[in-house]
Amino acid sequence: MASTQCRGNAAVVVLGDIGRSPRMEYHCLSLLEENFNVDVIGYVETNPLYAIRRGYPKCKIHELSPVPITNLIPILKLFFKAIWQTISLLIALMSIRRPDFLLVQNPPCVPALLVCYIYSAVTRSKLVIDWHNYTYTILGLSAGEKSFLCGIAKRIERFCGQKANANICVTKAMKCDLQKNWNIRDITVLYDRPSARFHSIDLCRKHEIFMKLSKDYPQFLPKCYSDLKECGVIESTAFTQKQVNGKVVYKKQRMAILISSTSWTPDEDFSILIKALKVKRRINK
Repeated sequence: MASTQCRGNAAVVVLGDIGRSPRMEYHCLSLLEENFNVDVIGYVETNPLYAIRRGYPKCKIHELSPVPITNLIPILKLFFKAIWQTISLLIALMSIRRPDFLLVQNPPCVPALLVCYIYSAVTRSKLVIDWHNYTYTILGLSAGEKSFLCGIAKRIERFCGQKANANICVTKAMKCDLQKNWNIRDITVLYDRPSARFHSIDLCRKHEIFMKLSKDYPQFLPKCYSDLKECGVIESTAFTQKQVNGKVVYKKQRMAILISSTSWTPDEDFSILIKALKVKRRINK
């Protein structure tokens, strides 16, 4: 039987929307299950998981103030945002229970990694970095890989990664890159895993979803409606058929559905996958 005695204090820093950072939310839940007091720092643009919101007093959410909208030129906006977030993050860190360790999400490294590194050094808390991506590569998409800002971000990430007490990342490839190119040794791979609330649905529910989606997306409609003339078919999508007796079956000739939990952004270019699928299709022909 698990002990109910508190094992210490932990702080989780997300310089982004907590509700849209499921990996960091799951870290919070794991820490709560292991009987840690957890202070979560971040923006609350969407509701975090209910288990986190209801966890008071063991789990406290410290909301950061949004960056005000300004009419400054882009470079000044960037500096203003960094200064605002630095002050907001420092104020939040000073209001929490002194943590035994501090877990921070990267990116962004500015100011999150620097502020958390300084805070952990002053309070003698252990610093743990969860690497989701690299700040310098994201900056490189807009400012250029050889830009001053990109170079500064890369140096900050390397320095903080080497000084951290522990590092975790999402893939073995990232672990190898951090070890080989950044000389960061203490790294553990923690794969993303869905929570228990994500589970497979039955075929009837799938058919209902396909029917609903077909109203707005023609890709979910059948290529032709000749199958509706077949005996016993009352509803059809590109993937499923509903028979008159209420039974739902897959169509024998149907497309595949590819689903990803990531966004389609310049640093996560899905066109590479689409090109690969086209090549595979030509080879199969």
